[in-house]
Amino acid sequence: MNILKSQKNIFIICGGAMLEYYDFIIFGLLAPYLAKNFFAQFSSPLSISYMLFAVGYLFRPFGGIILGMISDCKNREKIFTFIALLTGCSTFIMGCLPISYGSSSWPIYALIFLRICQSIGYGADIPNAATLIYERSITQQKNYYLSLVIINATIGALLAFFVLGLLTRNITEDAMYEYGWRIPLILGGVLTMMVYFARKSLFRYSSITETSVDENKIKYTCFLKNLLFSNYKELFIYLFITFSSAVFVITNIYLPNYLSEFFGYTKGDILTITTFGLVLCIPILFFSGKYLNKNAGKNIFLLIGFLVISSILYIIMFGKFANIYQVWFFVIISYVYNCYTITYGLKMAMGNFDKQVRNTSVAVIYNGAFVIASLLPNLTIGLNNMLNNRFIVLYILLIVVVSAMFTCQKFISSEEM
Repeated sequence: MNILKSQKNIFIICGGAMLEYYDFIIFGLLAPYLAKNFFAQFSSPLSISYMLFAVGYLFRPFGGIILGMISDCKNREKIFTFIALLTGCSTFIMGCLPISYGSSSWPIYALIFLRICQSIGYGADIPNAATLIYERSITQQKNYYLSLVIINATIGALLAFFVLGLLTRNITEDAMYEYGWRIPLILGGVLTMMVYFARKSLFRYSSITETSVDENKIKYTCFLKNLLFSNYKELFIYLFITFSSAVFVITNIYLPNYLSEFFGYTKGDILTITTFGLVLCIPILFFSGKYLNKNAGKNIFLLIGFLVISSILYIIMFGKFANIYQVWFFVIISYVYNCYTITYGLKMAMGNFDKQVRNTSVAVIYNGAFVIASLLPNLTIGLNNMLNNRFIVLYILLIVVVSAMFTCQKFISSEEM
């Protein structure tokens, strides 16, 4: 039985990324409501709430590496199924927690623990989904199916914005603080649990269930030695290329604050543009995945990188973000680069690591790139205060893209994707 012949089965594998990314992002969007209900007794409740959201980025690599190791050494499908259970239960229970009153602090500890569990699960889901898709699809379909994983994660982000927007437009602000914040969490938990049962049923009745490697031939110590010492060069190369994509993702999250503070645009206008950029990602990812096989991937990557560099230099020297059209142009060109780079990086990484370490390697690359990139806003603020230059963000992007292009040109041999 080829599980990828059924569109429903493809959705079960790729669609989990949508719901688990929804679960991950909705926590950040609910930060103001969580702050009031769980951290009101502290001096800076909102800061603590956002700090807990950031903790998720720190624990994603642990989930990717630990669960990736078990997946590589034991069984991919069982771990992939467990991930949905872990994320779904964590998100659902978050929505059912009692509010923290006075000296009752156990709900706070429970919320922290559940956030860590949720992050561990999410850190392993996309690498596992991408690995399964890559290993079970024929050569001509690998890029297309890999792009479906990222497309579903993008849809998950849009779904989180949509659900919260729908709630805030239809119930009062007091109701949102009282009970409305629970609805997105419970909804996300229930839907993710449905994915768990769907995955469990899929792998139970298919011939896919098999150990990834012979359990008697590999020990975890040997596994780590193979991963860290035998593949360090490949880890660095694809981590750096994926990092260049992650930097643009974080930049577009930071963009509303950046452009409103330094260029006078309203946050609402920039949020509209960045939301449109997320929607635009879907056809771009579909196109890059569908037709990437027919082109020289390295050459396309270098061409898009050159266009991004040219665009950034134009804005710095002549454009100056003088009007909203230049903001639109920058967002669109950055999303084009981001979408192609993440697809290209994942595909190349999949093809250059042995099956025995493939899942864990991709988890290290993907999650490590986003952990490092998440430091960008603080780095930008610090450098701007030091140098008093409002184009610091663009200079950083310029350095990152040039470095990624150099790494690609220097270390990756040109090949048909």
